[in-house]
Amino acid sequence: MNIVCATDDNYSQHCAVMMCSVLENSKQPQNIVFYILVIEQLKDENVENLKQVGARYGAPVQFVILPKKYFEKLPYLNHLTMNAYSRLFFPDIFPNINKIIYLDSDVVVETDIEELWNRDMNGKVVSAVYDVALGMHYKWFGFKNAKYFNSGVMLIDTKMYRKLGLQTKLVDFLIKNKPKIGLGDQDALDYLLYKDWDQMGLEWNVTGHLFEKSDEYPKEYKNELKFAQKNPKIIHFTPRWKPTNYFCDHPLASRYFYYLNLTPYKFFKIPNKTIPNFFYKWSKKLIPQKLKNIIISSMGLGMKEKFKQFEGK
Repeated sequence: MNIVCATDDNYSQHCAVMMCSVLENSKQPQNIVFYILVIEQLKDENVENLKQVGARYGAPVQFVILPKKYFEKLPYLNHLTMNAYSRLFFPDIFPNINKIIYLDSDVVVETDIEELWNRDMNGKVVSAVYDVALGMHYKWFGFKNAKYFNSGVMLIDTKMYRKLGLQTKLVDFLIKNKPKIGLGDQDALDYLLYKDWDQMGLEWNVTGHLFEKSDEYPKEYKNELKFAQKNPKIIHFTPRWKPTNYFCDHPLASRYFYYLNLTPYKFFKIPNKTIPNFFYKWSKKLIPQKLKNIIISSMGLGMKEKFKQFEGK
């Protein structure tokens, strides 16, 4: 089973947690191979830590350094690293690999990944999960009434990917539509695979949207939504903060720390537990947004900045 992810030194800890969760829940972890895509060589410490996670379960770990020239013309987005585009290039770099599971580094897997690997893709190039909160991106490209998928968890038929020439098409689309791109390669994938992807159950990519945007899902998703919230197979710590940030409000953040404690990064401590940040975090839950804004504004710019200095990081 080929599992591909992209990371850098800032996300190495998240990557280790993801890998550990995959291997810990697998009945045959020795059959899993991790391909870690990077633009720049990771620090030696992070390389060794990630190798150590794989070695503990007998799973090979291969680092793939992608040339910077691949990314030179692609849109730069403040909220995404350029490394997020890496997954576009994997199928062509490894022409002898015909299927992969792509996982973002900020996910936690709670089931045997072999179930996803053996999925019937119904003749499609990608299997992914519908994300209702991202549908607005389709409107920017003139589409209506279509389901936008989150590319953080994908089963990809890389043989078909190459046959369709998707790498070239995706890169061309990103370059030609730079002003419209809001979510990087995800926009390109959704545009080119418009209504032509295999839809998996919501439980395969449980983002924060499934909780905070649950009322926006169509009525027919009501039961599936409740099932996914209670029985997640893959937890995705997006949008906004990761569990390592004090402001993280994902309901399933504790699962991150369960697996973190099984990795070389287990001594990590959450920073920023200050009194102002405590107030700001809990005010988000207890005080209506409009009233909170009035309170914070009345305290002056200095205090306002203290409350918000770590937001979004």
